[in-house]
Amino acid sequence: MKLSVVIVNYNVAPYLEQCLHSVFKAAKAIDSEVFVVDNASADGSVEMVRALFPQVRLIESKENLGFSKGNNLALKKCQGDHILLLNPDTVVEESCFEECLAHMEEHPECGGLGIQMVDGMGNFLPESKRGLPTPIAAFYKISGLYRLFPRSGRINRYYAGALDHKETGEVEILAGAFMWMRKTVLDEVGLLDESFFMYGEDIDLSYRITQARYTNRYLPSARIIHYKGESTKKGSMNYVYVFYQAMAIFARKHFRSGGSRSFLLLIQLAIGLRAGLSFFRRILQKGHLFLIDALGLYGGMHLLKTYWEQNHRFISGGSYPDEFMHWVVPAYVGVWLLSARLSGAYDRPVKLGLLQKGIAAGSLLLIASYGLLDENWRFSRALLLLGSVWALMFTSLIRWVLHTVRGGYIRTGGDSSRIWLIGDPSGVKRLHAELKRIRPDARLAGSSSWPTGPSEATRMSELISTLQLDELIFDAESIGNRGIIDRMLQLKGTGVELRILPPKANFIVGSHCVFQGSDGSSLDGHVLSTALNQRNKRITDHLIGWLAIPMAPLLLFSSSGRRILKNIAAVWTGRKTWVGFKSEPTPSGRSKRDAVIHCTDLLSEQPPEESLSRQIDLLYARDYRWRNDLSILWRSLFHSKV
Repeated sequence: MKLSVVIVNYNVAPYLEQCLHSVFKAAKAIDSEVFVVDNASADGSVEMVRALFPQVRLIESKENLGFSKGNNLALKKCQGDHILLLNPDTVVEESCFEECLAHMEEHPECGGLGIQMVDGMGNFLPESKRGLPTPIAAFYKISGLYRLFPRSGRINRYYAGALDHKETGEVEILAGAFMWMRKTVLDEVGLLDESFFMYGEDIDLSYRITQARYTNRYLPSARIIHYKGESTKKGSMNYVYVFYQAMAIFARKHFRSGGSRSFLLLIQLAIGLRAGLSFFRRILQKGHLFLIDALGLYGGMHLLKTYWEQNHRFISGGSYPDEFMHWVVPAYVGVWLLSARLSGAYDRPVKLGLLQKGIAAGSLLLIASYGLLDENWRFSRALLLLGSVWALMFTSLIRWVLHTVRGGYIRTGGDSSRIWLIGDPSGVKRLHAELKRIRPDARLAGSSSWPTGPSEATRMSELISTLQLDELIFDAESIGNRGIIDRMLQLKGTGVELRILPPKANFIVGSHCVFQGSDGSSLDGHVLSTALNQRNKRITDHLIGWLAIPMAPLLLFSSSGRRILKNIAAVWTGRKTWVGFKSEPTPSGRSKRDAVIHCTDLLSEQPPEESLSRQIDLLYARDYRWRNDLSILWRSLFHSKV
């Protein structure tokens, strides 16, 4: 047997299905076997593989073993002369495996092979080729300083900056997303080190291959799409800390004790630098609109105060005391913006209705509270009313300006994305039918085959710009994976979302987004999956924690109460949520938070059947209200069964 492909999956069923379609297409002329190790997924991955890919050698784990242990389960059973470790959120082009086999035959000294990876927007992924993470290389990487000198072999050694991404050559480290190895080499150097749960195991294995006097190589002519990070946000501080732990294990294992200490010190410094840079970047990226609103509302209140003083309140002279602008107006602005934030006014794309409801709710709260204030702090009811009108007008106007300048900023109802379909006539027909079924509110701008000729990319870019398109959807059946990757590379930088309709699939796939048919079996698309309700749930979690503290003497008399007290810190830090799912993790691929109380804990039948658990979870997700969490917690204290 020539090739064994090993895929470890965890709760990414749509991506896995697309990946397997591409794998079997690429392995059509190769004697091969495909393993899928499922790490206790709860999204129907196992059932999907059994139904659609009976030829897959499926290994079901009852717990999430992590990347290393999961791969090792299959590696012990592989029979192929070559072994490929492949991530489930990838799409392999048709000629990829044959090119890799040919390259390995041309280079008998090669123990491992990596290829060119692009993300779902057609951008080259730098981890396609990497260098050894020496202490200084890891420091440059985690701190982000390598971005300043991307072609430097020293400062960007982590991503092998001296080797151009279109150039074939030797590299030190392979990426675990696509890691091709000879079985004889793997038998010699050993399996993945199970000390690594996530990150670092590919670095460790690659290093052991080179230590055994084999080479690792990079082949850019073979390509895959790697959607990357469906369960991990690589720009987050959580990723930095997890990566740090992996690098620490690697340093202790392979560097001398002195080198290990230097390594860890440099990494700690890099984490501090990265934390500071991330903080300021988040302020600039996510806080700019909030800052504009705050300055605009405060400035408007200053103008209104001046006008009201001179023309109504103090015509003969005088002014409001300094406390009005120093304390009262900032309090007004804070209430308006906090209310707008809680209503979802800062989610993208903006819904003006939510913004206006949020400002109006804040104004009503201020007006209702005005009469309760001490007389010395009741400066002017008229200015409060005028300020409320100004807050509504200014915040709405700013968003319309941004929408006019940048496009797509405001959601005017339904699915606001302007979509163009790409495929041959039969492919476009299939795309149109599936889009109408999966996304009935989508705004279809048109369809076509891909332009032909030397200026095809320019013509498509002009079409995107002229029609202000937001999405392109490719028909994988008629275009093929290689054709899609070619077109993605041509369109990188246009800003348009690129999505794929896989063959015989019930979903449309893109970067960190899956549009799935409304069969009612998925938590995606239900009210709990929205950013607004995710935020409201976190606020509810925090408030319940604060309420639990003064109630501690009473909670101690209940097993559920003691569980609540024990988990307050875990909920506040975001590792857990008070009420959650039993049958599957949080919707829409969000990071999983363990639940203190499950939706099914009130059932008299314990444990309930899996199908019943799933139905209850779906009902909870569809009809989510913050009051439901309070009700479930309250009833759990008194063991009220249903």
